[in-house]
Amino acid sequence: MGTHPGDQASHSQRLRLSGVLPLEVWDVLTGDSILSDHMRAGYFPQLLADTLLALRAGQARTRSGRGRLDVCRGFDFAFISGGLARDPGLTEALTRTAIPFHVDDSGAFVGEAGGYDILNRLRTSLSPEYRGEGRIGEVAPSEVMTGGGMVVDVGQTAIKVSWEGQRFVTPRDWTWIPLASEVDEARLMEQRKRLRQFLAGALRQATQHLPLRSPESVVIALPCELDEDGRPGPCSYAGMEDDTSLVSDALRLAGLPTARAFVLNDAELAAASAQVFPQVPQRETTLVLTLGFGVGAALLLPRRNGDAV
Repeated sequence: MGTHPGDQASHSQRLRLSGVLPLEVWDVLTGDSILSDHMRAGYFPQLLADTLLALRAGQARTRSGRGRLDVCRGFDFAFISGGLARDPGLTEALTRTAIPFHVDDSGAFVGEAGGYDILNRLRTSLSPEYRGEGRIGEVAPSEVMTGGGMVVDVGQTAIKVSWEGQRFVTPRDWTWIPLASEVDEARLMEQRKRLRQFLAGALRQATQHLPLRSPESVVIALPCELDEDGRPGPCSYAGMEDDTSLVSDALRLAGLPTARAFVLNDAELAAASAQVFPQVPQRETTLVLTLGFGVGAALLLPRRNGDAV
């Protein structure tokens, strides 16, 4: 597990998890359209099952032409999570593929277990196994927090916060924060301001329940692609793209100016949970999918002998 300092404030860092490869499959071609266009359709479970078969066979292609779907060829296991994973037809469709799989029942809080595991590892170990390879920077012993930690999953319909054994959900107000496609350039800066307020409000909702305590470290998952420096890519939030100060600004607004934030994307966080769930084989390659507003994905590589748990 490695941290990469970007141009965000000093207490916010891009987190890379060893053995986890983020993927972009939302725009996998399905005939004349893409996978995410059909998520609310009754036939989506079968379409997703067909997409898994295409990914496993190395035949899937994306509309954008970006991504590295070839790494999915021959994957061994599928881990399906998120709010839409509970579709009763999904298990039946996946069973017909003969691909071994597990449908997680954590719903919107699938990232909670992985987030807490990340926080525990950051607190208890600074060994190379936890820092990952090819790191630009690393966490110094004095920078690792020893107090309680918070897990924040910024979904595209709500922000989910796990803190001190409690769960909090702050729904997105679609009138106040509309889809990015509905926002013109003139309103972009106002939307960035509102996005900070939205995230800060979700953090305050959690910390107000324990007013005498505050998290010293926060794992924050964003619903978009992130580059090596933590720069967000496009998503349904207007203004999130390229906004490298979003997290640090929101922490200050929430009254958490000294909290250290570790930033990754939502599928990477789900993969962190898959790493600790007993239903997921640790010595095989697992395709992790999150089904919510869109389709997120990551590839979980097999653990080798001697790898840290």
